[in-house]
Parts: sequence; C-alpha cells; structure tokens
Amino acid sequence: MKKHSIYLIILAALLTSPGFSQPQFAVDKGSYGIAGAASFSSLGDGALGGDRTTLINISPSVLYFVLPGLGLGGTVNYARASSGSSTQNSFGIGPTVAYYFHPPSSRVFPLLRFKYLYSDTGGGGVVDSNGNSFQFSGGATFMISKNIGLVSEVFYSYTRQSIDDRFGGRFLTDYRTNTIGIQLGIDVFVF
Repeated sequence: MKKHSIYLIILAALLTSPGFSQPQFAVDKGSYGIAGAASFSSLGDGALGGDRTTLINISPSVLYFVLPGLGLGGTVNYARASSGSSTQNSFGIGPTVAYYFHPPSSRVFPLLRFKYLYSDTGGGGVVDSNGNSFQFSGGATFMISKNIGLVSEVFYSYTRQSIDDRFGGRFLTDYRTNTIGIQLGIDVFVF
C-alpha cells in the first residue's frame, strides 16, 4: 500500500510540473495556432482590350508552439488564375516559423514570420512551372477573444519559377519576382 502511495505522489508531481501543465495563453508552449488567409482579385487589361484575369488564393497554416511565442509548422497554398478560356492552378507546401512577442496581459501580439513554399503550377496550356518562394513578414495579431485574433502583416516575398515545356520537357525560362505587400488574416489558437 505504501509503495502505491509513493507512485501516486510521483505521478501527481510529474503531471502538475511545468512540462506537463496546460498552456496558459494563446501563444504558450503546447498551444496550436491555425491561421488562414484568402484573397480574390480581378485584373483588367484596358490597354489591349484583353480578357479580365481572376485570381483566387487560399493559404491555411498550422503552428505548434514549442516555446512560449515560438511556433513551428507548415503552410499549404492553393492559387487559381483564370483568363478567358485559360485556367492555371498552383499548389504549394512548405514549413513556417513564427515568433509572437507576448507581453503579459496584452491583447496584441507583435509577430515575425518566415515561410518557404515549393509550388507546382499547371493548366490547360502547354507549359508547367515549379518554383520556390521565401516570405518574411512582420505585423501583429489583435486578439478579439481568448482564442481568436485578426492578423495584419507587411511582407516581402522572393519567388523563383522555372517554366518547362510540358510536351518537349525542355527548359524555356527562369524568372524571379520580388513582392512587397500587406496581408490580412485570422489566427485561431487552441490551448
């Protein structure tokens, strides 16, 4: 009986230690962050009288907080571009690292984020492309409840795409783009 009591005391001490305790706030160690962003845009070609181009982008990501404020995870991206009878779909996947500064009792978490995406683009035409994209961003999550925050970020993105002839398999061109922009999204924290 005494031996069982000692085991129970040791088990209780382990389960209540900081390593086994429940996260106390949104970006605490052991929390999960589920983020998402979506965009829609329509571009016109007034100068040449061409078809409008419609762009749709959906980009969810998941983070696990390994330390208070430091989240590691991944991002999936889907983009679709349509113009006239032509449509291209792009799928991307890659790791994400984010650091949320977490001032005590604050409802605003400044953040820094890095994403890498490998993407593959195809469509009804005769070319495919694949590439790499690196994105650095900084901004803040504004908590509107205990578990939900609205995100505003300024970002810089560098993308390198290689375009290949789908039928001949030969390299056609390689291009690089730099983008600076603003993005809005939502964070949901599970803790």
